[in-house]
Amino acid sequence: MGYFSFLCAETGNSIGIDKEATIHNPDKKISLTGIYDGYGRIDGHDVYVILWMMNADTLMSRDWLASFLSMYKRNFFEMPYVDICNFAYKNHVQEARAIGLAIAMGSYYQDKDGNNYHCSMHSDPNKLGVKSTAFKGNYDTVTSCYLTTQEASGKTPNQLIGDGDWVKKKIIPHIPFPLKITRSECELGYFHLPASEDCPNQGF
Repeated sequence: MGYFSFLCAETGNSIGIDKEATIHNPDKKISLTGIYDGYGRIDGHDVYVILWMMNADTLMSRDWLASFLSMYKRNFFEMPYVDICNFAYKNHVQEARAIGLAIAMGSYYQDKDGNNYHCSMHSDPNKLGVKSTAFKGNYDTVTSCYLTTQEASGKTPNQLIGDGDWVKKKIIPHIPFPLKITRSECELGYFHLPASEDCPNQGF
């Protein structure tokens, strides 16, 4: 996977790769400052895990992640990432990251009857409270499994989308607490900053 980055929520400039950056937290006055590695991590902390962490109390999340959330939030600004990994939370981190990605950019499709569908290889809307059925195969595969409109029409997902039978929707249309990443010198707090946007120059 190639580099990617964000625009500084304060200045609108790129958060540079291997440069110091701060990710702001709505729950605490102290924010996390460290080196951005170009792969979504600041000082070893994955920004999408942080996004899930910030929104987990507001959005629906799995009960079995509660202990991880409690530990991660409690130690987020006090503990090095390597120590957190020593608690054997690697599987929980991957699950939290997947939910964070779904919060940031996850989508699904809705048919004219209000039924929802998503690709089994992409973010699962059910983890965030949106009832949806996964279609198997890819977007050019006709499958009758669980899909009433697709089964009846004999169309592929791409055809259903192209014909307007399926409408794309975001899993989370409005993120309660979006990512706000800035240059390390920023003195503004979380609630005084807009959300960070994706950097079109990939951090360069």
